[in-house]
Amino acid sequence: MRALTFIFLLSLKSLLGQESVQITFDTLYSIPSNDKPKSLTDLSAKTEIRLTPDSLIFFVDVSDNELRNDGDAELSDRVEIWFGYPWLDFADFVVGKHGKSTRIFRNTAEAGDYADVSRFLKDGDYPTGELIGAENSKPIAPEVPDRGSLKREIVFSGLVRLLFRVDGSEIIHANCEKYSAFEQQTGYKLDDLSKYVSYSSRKTTAGYEMEIRMSNNCLGFARPEFMDKIRFALDVYDVDSESVKQKGISTAKNRYYARSFYMNEINLPFKLNIDLPDFPSEMISSLKINQDAVYTTQGWKSFGISLGNIVYAKDFISETGLQEFYFYKADIQYSKLESPFKIERVDITYDDLTIFKQHEVYLKVGENVISGKKYRYKGLEKNSFFYEPKKVSDSSFVIAVYDYEAVDPLGFGEFGHTADEFVYIVEIGPKSQNYIFNSGHRLEAANTIIIGKTKTEVFSNLKSVKYAWQKESDEFKISLTGLDKSKNRTIVLRRAEDGEYKF
Repeated sequence: MRALTFIFLLSLKSLLGQESVQITFDTLYSIPSNDKPKSLTDLSAKTEIRLTPDSLIFFVDVSDNELRNDGDAELSDRVEIWFGYPWLDFADFVVGKHGKSTRIFRNTAEAGDYADVSRFLKDGDYPTGELIGAENSKPIAPEVPDRGSLKREIVFSGLVRLLFRVDGSEIIHANCEKYSAFEQQTGYKLDDLSKYVSYSSRKTTAGYEMEIRMSNNCLGFARPEFMDKIRFALDVYDVDSESVKQKGISTAKNRYYARSFYMNEINLPFKLNIDLPDFPSEMISSLKINQDAVYTTQGWKSFGISLGNIVYAKDFISETGLQEFYFYKADIQYSKLESPFKIERVDITYDDLTIFKQHEVYLKVGENVISGKKYRYKGLEKNSFFYEPKKVSDSSFVIAVYDYEAVDPLGFGEFGHTADEFVYIVEIGPKSQNYIFNSGHRLEAANTIIIGKTKTEVFSNLKSVKYAWQKESDEFKISLTGLDKSKNRTIVLRRAEDGEYKF
């Protein structure tokens, strides 16, 4: 028989006025590494699951001919519900400490691979000692944990495990210690998700029945506005007096410990209600940002995942593809400007594996979305030029945007610690968006900037540049500071009849 017998969208709304989905598993499968049940009366189960945008309800009917309830929940008959983040397939990593930093590695980023310290060190190119510079043959100390400190560790990034006793007593959010590496990197503390669950368990002639009701907070990890699928596994365990080894069955046919890739994945005809307090849902939808979120002691909070080949030291990267994973906190600030025009703004700040700290800026004006970064890449500078709307007419305005592209995301090479910078001025009307000025900077690498959209001029031997509005939207000035005073100058650009800013 098929485990998944039906999925359907209920035509009637629930008492809360929400859509719901109902799923039934009439067969659960034996979990590898556990004893197999001798018969259906020894251990079997079926479960029905109802999902709404706010809640998950599990009905479990278990056949078990001997019910045991030990002091230790994991040595007792029980039901476990696991949730796995749909965008992270595994939780096995190679973990080590470098100074006060927790570093998280893996042999590869492939879902079918697994973390193996012996293979990681034997087949990879992880440093055995000092590195030797290719150009000058000088020794360079690697900036990674010592080989001997590395260990395989299950990091519950994206995983939640909840235990339910057969006697209907306590609910356990299990393995909270396995969030440690994730918490150390992000600075967050995951909440005890058992607080958001209620359940009942009653004996039957064949075994027992459970009804488990939980908030969608119990998913632990989610994507606001785009959470239209979940991964889960419902496991039933049986501990008999005659057997040393427990029996286990699961809704997931290929069940592997701490691997969400092998859990049941359910696509929903609606999105779950996951709200970030500092990032309005409407803005997330408009910007189409896949923002990761984790449920902490302060509620849902933003985080991100960065990965790439391990950087051993400057100009040294794993050539065999050993991977580093970094879980970072994302600081989000939302603001709204009502006058002279309605503009919604989101600032997202985070520090990932790339060389520069990220400061992303998103603006929403009607149906227009504009994105850039704060000024500037190597260290934020105060200014009143960028992202300040300047009125052109009662229905249109201009706004300056800054962006950059790092020469090398990791800072490698002679100019790898520099970036190409771009400045745009955009005119936004009721139904239009037109770029009317741009300039490009290569100050740190080449001491040069190029100014102008249609007609351009190149200015060299410079060390800094500043922009400032002069007359609302009519003109602005660019102050150039040279490597010597003879190169100092101020350029004024005025708005021409065709709308562009020109010399």
